[in-house]
Amino acid sequence: MEFILPILLGFIFLYLRRVWSDSRKVRAIGFIDRVTLCKIHPDIVSPEVEIRYKYYYDSGVYFGLGYILITDFIGKKEFNLYFDSKENAIFEMEGLRVFSEEHIEEYLLRNYSCVLILLDPVEPYRSEIVEVKKEKISVIS
Repeated sequence: MEFILPILLGFIFLYLRRVWSDSRKVRAIGFIDRVTLCKIHPDIVSPEVEIRYKYYYDSGVYFGLGYILITDFIGKKEFNLYFDSKENAIFEMEGLRVFSEEHIEEYLLRNYSCVLILLDPVEPYRSEIVEVKKEKISVIS
């Protein structure tokens, strides 16, 4: 019985810390710099992509790295992603066929150029991707 109170207090502390940490996060827009396919060698392509992005917060530029599924880019459409005999990545979707990783990256970036991120204002270099945004964002000078 004497062990229950410290354990209960520990769980309450961890829960309150989690709630406080989530409540102070700020939503921001990040601009995608690079999209890279995740590969499992020798010949398996993961359905994830690695995204490198940059975002501006409090008069500074920060860079982030995150992973999301390809379905976050293309929606619920059916697709095939595989390597051919020359180890070139091939992406097929609804009659569209894209060869090589560079062309796949360009195709994904043409449709989506921004990500919505959550960042911690105390440590703005820590961020996480929430979703990919289709809208184009421009700055009026």
